[in-house]
Amino acid sequence: MFTDVDYIQEVYVCKHLKLYFKRIIRQQTDSAHPSAERLAANKEEEVKDIKISDAELEILETLWAAGEALNANEIRGRLNEKKDWERTTVLTLIRRLLDKGVVAQEKREVYYYMPMVARSDYVKGETKSFLNKFFKGNAKNLAAALIEDEDLSGEDIEELRAYFQENFR
Repeated sequence: MFTDVDYIQEVYVCKHLKLYFKRIIRQQTDSAHPSAERLAANKEEEVKDIKISDAELEILETLWAAGEALNANEIRGRLNEKKDWERTTVLTLIRRLLDKGVVAQEKREVYYYMPMVARSDYVKGETKSFLNKFFKGNAKNLAAALIEDEDLSGEDIEELRAYFQENFR
């Protein structure tokens, strides 16, 4: 039978063990990717309601490709490999992404930015939105439209058939 002192000691030990394990988990996820813990927390979050412009998507693609937090100059440098981006444009786009909750910032010597949404989750949301908007949510109608417009070759169809046979048995 527990006394009040035993109960208080058990609660104290459990609380500290919980904090200890949280710290270990945080260190492991932080070492894998600066935003890994935040990504895991937001994984179930609905992405489909967030509207991302093409320019904002280029910022996100840069962050996803980097696999680590980048500062604004690093983002701009990577973007400038494809086309010339003004510093103010990059900062404006980052601010919009921050406001939408899609990107987080971390203060170090300067601000570093990391995606709060995994690319796969974003793509999944955009795909569902596209299917719903143009094909009433029916993937079969999309495939039929691609075949009718000859956007899928015989080879593409065979690859899809093999994919479906492998993954949906």
